[in-house]
Amino acid sequence: MSRTRPFADPAVKAAFAAYPRGVRADLLALRALIFEAATHPAIGPCQTTLAQRFRETYPGLSDIDGKRALLFAHGAKLPRDKLKHCIQMGLTYYVRLAA
Repeated sequence: MSRTRPFADPAVKAAFAAYPRGVRADLLALRALIFEAATHPAIGPCQTTLAQRFRETYPGLSDIDGKRALLFAHGAKLPRDKLKHCIQMGLTYYVRLAA
């Protein structure tokens, strides 16, 4: 796993600190994966809703809520490579919208 990145915003740090230890560890692991995914943005554009793209790319990945949310149970082993790719799709989607 990537090294823990410091929090730039004290309010965000406090929000993470407010979670129970086990949940906080899961959230910090997901946060680290998001930062890791953000360093590798070279993926194709997303021209559909993100959830639809996630379902098409990785059927059965997890519960998908609404248009963008991937849901995982606390303590569940995350499918790191698949999740990282979905994060990259999300980051690329918003970068392309801003362009």
